[in-house]
Order: sequence, then C-alpha cells, then structure tokens
Amino acid sequence: MQEQTNPVGQSQVDIDWEGVNRRIMLVEQIGTTDLDLSGLGLPEVPEAVWNLQGLEKLDLSQNALIEVPDDIARLGKLKELYLDENQLERLPESLSALQNLRRLDASKNQLAGIPGAVGGLISLESLALTKNRIVSLPRELGKLGSLRSLALGGNQLSELPGELEGLTELLELFLWGNAFGEVPECLSGLTRVETLSLFGNGLKSLPPWLQTWPNLKTLHLQGNEKLGIPEEILGDPVEDLMGPNLGNGVAAADILRFYFSPAK
Repeated sequence: MQEQTNPVGQSQVDIDWEGVNRRIMLVEQIGTTDLDLSGLGLPEVPEAVWNLQGLEKLDLSQNALIEVPDDIARLGKLKELYLDENQLERLPESLSALQNLRRLDASKNQLAGIPGAVGGLISLESLALTKNRIVSLPRELGKLGSLRSLALGGNQLSELPGELEGLTELLELFLWGNAFGEVPECLSGLTRVETLSLFGNGLKSLPPWLQTWPNLKTLHLQGNEKLGIPEEILGDPVEDLMGPNLGNGVAAADILRFYFSPAK
C-alpha cells in the first residue's frame, strides 16, 4: 500500500474509502450500535456517520482527525466515544448534547484545553485526556458528579480548579507527568479515591489529609525526588503510563506511614 504525506507533514497510508463506506453501510443494514473506524488514517469523519443516530459506541481512534464537527451532537445515544491518537487541537462545545455518554477518551492529541461544555456530560463515568498539552481545566469539570475515572497524565498542569472538589464519586485519578509542586487542596474531600497517580511531578511535600482517605490502595509517587522517599518504599518504576496498572504498586498506607513517620 502506498504512502502519502498529509497536510501536517506526517506519513499516512492511502485510505480505503470503499472499505470505510462498507463499514458504515453494514451498521445501517443490521442495526448494530457499534461502529469501529479506528486506525484507518481518516483526515475527517465521513458525513454518513452522523446519520447513524442509534450508535452507542463510536471508535475514531488512531486516525488523522484535526477536528470533530458539531454534528457529533446528532449522536445523542452515544455511550462511548474514542478520539484518542489523532491530531485534535480542540473538542467541540456540542459535546454537551451527548447526555448518555459514559466514556470519553481523547488521549494522545494536541489539546491545549477542553471546553467547559464537557461539564454538561451528566452521565460521564470515565474521562481520559492523557498525553496532550493541557495547561488548565475549566471549572465546569467539577459538575461531573458521576465520574469514576479521570486521567490527566502527561500534560502541563500545575494546578486544578477548586470546583473539582465536586467529583465525589471519583475512584481513579491519574495526574502523573505534570508540573504539580504540591497535591491540590481541592482533592482533599475525594475520599472514595482508590488509585492516585502522581508519578513524575515536582512534588515538594504531601498533605496530611492523604492519610484520611480510607479507600486509597495505590499511590504512585516515583519521580518526585524532593519527597525524600526511597525507591524501595515507592516500589518498582512505572512502566505503562497510559494504562491503569502503573507498575507494581506498594500499598499506599505503607508509603504514607513512612513519609509521615517522625523517625524518617
């Protein structure tokens, strides 16, 4: 298969548009709720996709998308939307129309931020924005009261909006690879969190309130040398920064017990 160069200078394979259209037509014909258009090198979403208003899962990952049009709002039954590994510089405000969306993955793009409209996704349980260029988050993110997993690793964040204290159902929080000098105070009340990843930041200290989180099982602090916690206490180095299993975890209680020990 021959390769061609796209407008941003990256090499991509020739697109089999006939095959793409067959996938779309098949969904129309058999009435399935799942459309997989991942890894096809698409520079744009085919118009016919927006007519599939019964879709519940749409995978557009690993393409060459620069934008997602406002037409996404027509897919009101979507529960899962995968936009990871594209070239997106922004997400559309019209995302707020997806009131049934439970999972949104826009990792590995070129996002410098996300629209406040994301706060309108009242059913969202998982939001992945890892490996972008995000420097700040909208305060509306704190309205996602159903959110269980928030992945923000590999960005350029140094603070979080105080409104994130509203994410009281959160179980997983990934903040690795950012520029936090301290653990944001707005997180103190998120006592349901079981996994907290702060690998590779510039943390200078840990807040005492972390000891009050009764459900915290996994705590990733590797790559924060100023904390003065030996590697044997922190556990093995993190190997997979994109997934939930970030290395061989040491019990969070053991790490915190060492850090706050008077004899340290």
